[in-house]
Amino acid sequence: MDMNEYAELLARVEKEMPLEAEKQLQRGGNVLKRMAQNAAPKDTGKLAKSFKAETKGWSAENLECHIYSKAKHYHLIERGHVIKTRKGKIVGYKAGTFFFKKTCDKFGLTVAPELANRFFKRMKRKLNG
Repeated sequence: MDMNEYAELLARVEKEMPLEAEKQLQRGGNVLKRMAQNAAPKDTGKLAKSFKAETKGWSAENLECHIYSKAKHYHLIERGHVIKTRKGKIVGYKAGTFFFKKTCDKFGLTVAPELANRFFKRMKRKLNG
């Protein structure tokens, strides 16, 4: 199950049980945030501590979870940057680590199916009990 299939699954549940879908979206967002915090380079720890998860939207159609970093240097570490001298001469390039992209891919392959299975078990118990 990839990220798109997980999103489609949540969209179907949102129409029937919006409150449970919102809780599940928050759970998934928090898991992805923790995974990003653990995957972030830990030179000072500020980047790992800067990740936030925020659920936005009022109805089932526009409900979404944003995971973002408040660190100003996040984009430099994620995507890479040039190395310059004090006078502005370019002397090299620091390749990006792409840790957040790798974390999202890992989430879609391993964690999302597990979250979906737990959610289905929870809903089955709720509907039967």
